[in-house]
Amino acid sequence: MGDDSDCLAVFVAYNVLDERRTHTKRERSLMSLHLNYEQERELYRMLVYESRTCARNGKLVYHCAFPTRLNDALQQELVNKGMLERRADPARGPVVVITSDGYSYFPELDREEERELDRRRHERGLVVRTAIFCIVCLVVGVLLGHFLG
Repeated sequence: MGDDSDCLAVFVAYNVLDERRTHTKRERSLMSLHLNYEQERELYRMLVYESRTCARNGKLVYHCAFPTRLNDALQQELVNKGMLERRADPARGPVVVITSDGYSYFPELDREEERELDRRRHERGLVVRTAIFCIVCLVVGVLLGHFLG
């Protein structure tokens, strides 16, 4: 929903080391929340923008606070999914910030995909070993039948 110039970030001095965020515990795991393609793209765009503008020497120094757009359905969906959080800034009005679930979504997605690949490799190995065992049993049976029969 727009490019980086469309969404001018408001730099609020949320120092990473001195951040006082209250985070509610969620009963559901992060990967039970699946984002659609547009939601993933928007969250990724916000994360990249924040890493480009709020990082020094590869480390995040400040969190970006993005302006709340009331008519933006995609931003509202990300707030509802817990990837963004609305905050009131006395100087700038309502803003949204990326939550810890938003920061950990893509690394967790990568870990889940890696687990899926490992599971598939394991299943493929079982099928190959089973096929080899069947071939060996068939050859032994044919040889036994030929020499004993």
